[in-house]
Amino acid sequence: MGQGSGVTDDASWRGFVHHLHLDKVEGGIYEGSCLPGRLGRIYGGHVVAHALVAATSESDRGLSPLSLHLHFLQAGDCAVRVRYVVTAIRSGRSFEHWQVVASQGEAVIASAVVVLHRPEPSPSHTTHNPDDSDPDELPVEISFQRLGLRSVVRTGFDIRRGLTWQADEAPAPPYQNMWFRCVDEIPDDPITHAAVLAWASDLELTWTADLPYREGFHGRQATSLDHVIYFHQPIDMTRWWLHRQTSPAYDDARALSLGEIYSRDGDLAASVSQRSLLRFTGIPDEDLGAPPVVPADGAS
Repeated sequence: MGQGSGVTDDASWRGFVHHLHLDKVEGGIYEGSCLPGRLGRIYGGHVVAHALVAATSESDRGLSPLSLHLHFLQAGDCAVRVRYVVTAIRSGRSFEHWQVVASQGEAVIASAVVVLHRPEPSPSHTTHNPDDSDPDELPVEISFQRLGLRSVVRTGFDIRRGLTWQADEAPAPPYQNMWFRCVDEIPDDPITHAAVLAWASDLELTWTADLPYREGFHGRQATSLDHVIYFHQPIDMTRWWLHRQTSPAYDDARALSLGEIYSRDGDLAASVSQRSLLRFTGIPDEDLGAPPVVPADGAS
C-alpha cells in the first residue's frame, strides 16, 4: 500500500486482517476474495473495505481517507474473486480523488469514489457520544446468526449492545447502539485501521430500518444500494467504538440508515449512511403504517 500498510504487500497476516489482503495484478489493478454475507452473496462491507484498500494503495503521498462513496450495482458471488480497477480522477496539493470499479468477469458489481486529504492543522470540535454505558460490562452480542448474517464476517470483533437498544419494545423504534472493537492483531497503519472500520460499519446498518417490523413479517428482501463513510479523525480499531444507528426515513421500499461512530471518550470519529431496497412479505396492510417516531436526538 502506498502509505506503508502490509495489507496488500504482505499476505502472511492471519486472523481478521488477512481478509483485507489484495493481490496486485498490475498497475492500478488488484484482486481479492470476499466472504459471504447473507444467502451466499458477498458481504457488502468487505467490498467497501477492499475499495478503500485498493484506492489508498495507489497513493504514495501520505494522505488520509476523507470519504468513500460506494454504489452497489449487483450482488457478488463469493465463489469468484473480485477485481478492483483503480483510476485517478484528480490529484491536487491537498486532495486526491480515486475511482474504484469492482467486477467479476464482465459484471460490474460496485463502483466507488474514494477521497484522500493531506492532514493540516485547524481548530476542532465534534458532537458528543450520548451513550455512557461501559462496553466491558455489557453482554457479548450473539444475535447476528439469528438475523441471518454469517458469523464469519464478524469473527475477529467483540460486539456488544449499548444501553439504548430497544429491541424489547413493541414495536421497536428504528435506532440502536452497538459497541465494537477488533480483537485480532492489526498492523500499526492508519489505513488498515480505517479499512477495518469500513468493514464493521456495514455489519447491521440496514437492519436498523426494519426494527419496527420484525415481529410482523414472514419474508425479508434487503439489498444495499450505496454506502457512504466520512472519516473525521484517525482511529485505533483495537479500542472500543460506539456505532449509533438510526433510520430516519423508509418509504416506497427504500430505507435510509445513518450511523455515527464515537470513541469511548465521546469524540465523533466517522459518519456513515446507507440506502437500501427493503421489501417485506406477510405484513397485513393495516400494519404498514408509519413506524415509531425517532426523537431528534436519537434517544428514548
